[in-house]
Amino acid sequence: IFGGNDSINDKVNDIKKIQYPKKYSQIVEKYSDLYDVDDNLVYAVIRTESHFKPDSKSGAGAKGLMQITPECFEFLQNNIPNDKTKYKESDLYDPEVNIKFGTYFLSYLLDRYDNVEKTAVAAYNAGFGAVDNWLNDPECSLDGKTLSVIVYPETENYVEKVESAKKIYIAAASKLSNHAATAFAFTRSIACRIPTHTDKSVNTSTMLPWSVNGASCKTDKSFIIPL
Repeated sequence: IFGGNDSINDKVNDIKKIQYPKKYSQIVEKYSDLYDVDDNLVYAVIRTESHFKPDSKSGAGAKGLMQITPECFEFLQNNIPNDKTKYKESDLYDPEVNIKFGTYFLSYLLDRYDNVEKTAVAAYNAGFGAVDNWLNDPECSLDGKTLSVIVYPETENYVEKVESAKKIYIAAASKLSNHAATAFAFTRSIACRIPTHTDKSVNTSTMLPWSVNGASCKTDKSFIIPL
């Protein structure tokens, strides 16, 4: 019903869904809510770090979906609130554990850098020690909060990738919401055509055109269902 001339756009959107999936959505939503982090940012980091492969391991020893190093994992375990569980390094390959600690780390960095997201994302990649030094360098930061220069080319590229992926996730979520709203409006307008009684004397030919947008039900009054 809603395809028509939009079929090409739909195919493009389908490709983007494959390239930018939302795997492990229950886990991501659980911990993004718990640690107050935009779930689109979490998806973007996972995609950039591992392309949603839970067994990923980098040359530097970072493991799992959000590529957490053993040293960082130990730091996070010592700082994460309300969790005294003793985890093993191999637990980083568990999607729930990895997403939990990766999302908490993003939350920690966002708090550390006054919710300046690009600075936090840079620290996720380069480490907050390096980013702290950059922020204290007037050649890299004019205000001590935002980075005008990211010293490591790898980190600069990383930040661009994460922010670009996040924008795509946000756009996809917006389109999905719009489609859902259109479908709901269509359903409402269909409902407006259903008689509220069985009086055969009603002349259905008096019904006026109804709106697909569902803004109003312009039908014979005897057919109107209150919305």
